[in-house]
Amino acid sequence: MRTEDGYIINKCLNGDSAAFELLHEALDSLLDMYRQVLTLYYLGGMSSQEIARFLGTSPISAIKTLTTLNI
Repeated sequence: MRTEDGYIINKCLNGDSAAFELLHEALDSLLDMYRQVLTLYYLGGMSSQEIARFLGTSPISAIKTLTTLNI
């Protein structure tokens, strides 16, 4: 889902319905924990510390999740 230049996300933000559907399907295939972290990181623009605070977890947990997802 992730590309270096954020191609899919940029297409979604510019109204590309096919890209939005692709992103939606990819997010739906993830476990809730991963989906939440990805959504907060990419669409919410949150740092790992902000994600941890928002989810009530440790910053290490948020960083591990991002690392597991190769972010």
